[in-house]
Formats: sequence, C-alpha cells, structure tokens
Amino acid sequence: MSPSLLEKRLSLKADFLVTGLNGIGTVVGIFIVSGYLARTLGLDVLGEYLLVRRIVTAVLGVLLLGMNVALPALLARNEGRGYGDAAFSVFLLGTLPLIVLLTFVVTEGFVESDRAVPYMVYGVGFCALTLAYALYRGHLNMIGANLLQFTAGTVVSLVAVVAAKSIDQLFIMIGLPMIILSFSAFLIRNGGVNPKKITKDNTGEMLTFGMVRIPGFIFQFFLLAGVPLLSLSYLSLTDQAFLNAGISLVRVFLVLVGPLGIILLPRISHAVSGGIDDRLRSNLSLLVRATFYYGMLTGFVLSQLSSEILIIWLGEVTDRASGAATILLISVPFFVLSAVLRSPIDAGAQRGYNSLIYGAGAIAMTGSFYLSIVMNTDPFISAAIAFLTGHTISGMGSFIIARRLFHLKVFEIQFVVSATVVLFVTAGVLMVLARITYGTSTVAISLFTLGAVTFLHFFFSREVWVKTLRNAVGIK
Repeated sequence: MSPSLLEKRLSLKADFLVTGLNGIGTVVGIFIVSGYLARTLGLDVLGEYLLVRRIVTAVLGVLLLGMNVALPALLARNEGRGYGDAAFSVFLLGTLPLIVLLTFVVTEGFVESDRAVPYMVYGVGFCALTLAYALYRGHLNMIGANLLQFTAGTVVSLVAVVAAKSIDQLFIMIGLPMIILSFSAFLIRNGGVNPKKITKDNTGEMLTFGMVRIPGFIFQFFLLAGVPLLSLSYLSLTDQAFLNAGISLVRVFLVLVGPLGIILLPRISHAVSGGIDDRLRSNLSLLVRATFYYGMLTGFVLSQLSSEILIIWLGEVTDRASGAATILLISVPFFVLSAVLRSPIDAGAQRGYNSLIYGAGAIAMTGSFYLSIVMNTDPFISAAIAFLTGHTISGMGSFIIARRLFHLKVFEIQFVVSATVVLFVTAGVLMVLARITYGTSTVAISLFTLGAVTFLHFFFSREVWVKTLRNAVGIK
C-alpha cells in the first residue's frame, strides 16, 4: 500500500462503495474464521474467541475515550491543529492502561484464564486499528482507511486462523500484526508524532468531545443487547433463540446504513466548519426522507412475512415467536433513522446529544419491558414491545435533535400523503398474495413486489424529493 494510495480522496459515492465492500468483506471474513476455527480448534475455542472479540468491540469507544468519533470529527474541521499527535499521546497514556485494567478484570473476575497477555495484545491491536482508521477517516481518505482495515483486520485474521495451533497463538498472531500495521499506517499519514503539536488545548478539546459521547456508546450497546438481557430470567433458551433471531433481522439493516454513517461524520464535520448552508440542509433532509420512506416500506413488508422468514431460516417457528418478530420488524424505520443520523448529530454539535438520545431510548426500553410484565403481558411480547419502544424513542429523538441542529424540513404534507398511500397499497397487495400463495413462494413473490415497488418509485416517481434524490446519486 503506497502512501499516495492511502491518502487518496474519493467522491461520496466511491467512498460509500469502498466502505460497503469492506463491510461485506469483514462479515465474510468473520464467517470464514469462525467456521475454520470451529473445525480445527473446536467449538470451545470458537466460543472463547467470539466472547473476547465481542467484549473488545463492545467497549472499544470507552477504551479509546471517544477518540473513534472525536478524531475524525475534529480533524475534518481543521487538519493542522495536531489532533493526530494528541490522539497518539492519549492512546499511550490513557487507552493502554485501560486495556491492561480491562484484561485484569476479565481474566480475574469473569473468565478464569491465564491468557492475559494474548488478550491484551489482541485488545491493543484492535484499538490501534480503530485509531488509525479514525485518522484516515478524518482526513477523508476512505480508500486508505478501508484498505488498512481490510488488510490489518480481515486478511491478518484469515492468515492467523490457518497458522495458529492454539487459542493463545491466535490472539497473538492477530493482535501483533494489527499493532505493527496500524501504528505504521498512523505514523505515515500523520507524518510521525510532533510533541510540539500536543497541546493542552487540542488534547482537552478532543477528550471533551469524546468523553461526553462515551455514555452514548454504552446506551447504544444496551439498545441492541438489552432486551435479551432483560428477558433472560423470563424466557427459555428456545424463546431467547427466536428473540435474538428477530433482533438479528433488524440489525441486518446496519450493513446498509453503517457505511453511510462512517463516511458522513468527517464530511459533515468538514462542511459545518464553514457554517450550515442550504446545500447541507437540503441533502440531510433528503437523506432523512429516503431513510424513513424506504425503511418504513421495507420494515412493514418484512413484519408481515416474519413467520415465513423464520421458518425458512430456522426450520420452525412458534406463534409467540412470529408475533414478537412482527413487532420487532416494525421498528426498522426508527432503527435505521437513528443509525443514519448518529454521525450528522455528532458532527454538528460539541455536546453529546447522542448520549441523551440513546439514554432516553434505553430508559424507555427498560421501563416498557417491566411495565408490560407488571400488566401480565407475555414476556416474549413484552421483550418485543420494549425493543420497539426503545428504538422508536431513539429514532424520534435523533430526528428532533437533527431538525434542531440543521433546521431540516422533512415531513411536508405531500411526503406524508405519498408515504401513506404507498403503505396502504403495499398492504393490499400483501393481503392478496397471502391468499393465493403459501410459504416460500409468499416470501419470494412479496420480496419481488417490494423490490419492484421500490425500483419504480425511485426511478419513475415525479415527486420533487425523489427527483432530487436521483440527481444526488447521479441518475438523471
């Protein structure tokens, strides 16, 4: 990887494509690593590997003191302020001690293990990669960021799992190359580390920007994993499996909107450094409309097909699981809206608004669950309602804050009427299909119909916002 390639800037569409492909590559890589590991070193080793990986990814933002968001956001506004140098010093003085502490807590308090050093090396590698990725992201060098992540993350993991003879070797063989490649790429892009650029002002600004977002990382994790934890003592393992399967169907949409959030944070941060103009306001309004419109349509269709989808996927389904999945999938538009607006909100304000938004969602989720339990509602349905409530609150909260920050104009009467008409027409079509088809054919034909409706609306609608959307993505 030459420095010129790593530092190359691409268009928004090219950045989205590269980031999306890298995301797909990461998912495929995890799938291959998991399968190979299970067959060579056994399911116990796979379980330990996935547990450690989940712990590291869950607390990544905390370990980095919010620099995974602060560095790209601040760097995009002013590349000459020495934020990269400050981030490197914070990593050495703050992140590394936290990793040591976390490793000690995990190995002594939760998992009885003598693998403290391999865990530590793996954690340092993952954090170093994330920091280097944030640096390239802040410079708007998404091709460099994604090449680095693909090489140091996916390729290294694939090579390590083939070469490792034990779980200890696996963590070392993944973590050590991650550290070397990530620090090398960081120092190359940052031009080394200049101690004179590490000032109280830029370090304090970055830490303040990042620290106020740490509660948001924790609450966001709870919004995704909280419902299974809350319902653990109320549901059987089989019901938990169905519940997690339904949540996984919702989380699939992160594959689509995740890359968008990654590339929007530095770009919007760069844009707002010169003030919020009409072009930025118009583009964000367009993004919210498209997200909510197509998310609502897709979520509704999938919710009506929840029983058939679970049967195809898992081989069987209960009535309770089907009902819960229907409720879970209704949350799709709010879930996606919250995910898409997270980065614009972080970029548009110094305050940690996302911490407030996700905190409100987590409180609403918890309160809704226990209120439903008190009212003697089926715990399975209570869990689904809690998930829907939490993500509806976070989605609506994200929209309210984004509208306030950027003065967005989204839900005009024509847009609302159009969305309502399409929803009712789609519901009618699904009712007809349900009467004349069965099982797999119902799912296939319904999804084909959804694709056809979405295609025709996007390419042939004469609504002003759809025409603007086509122009924005380069389709006349």
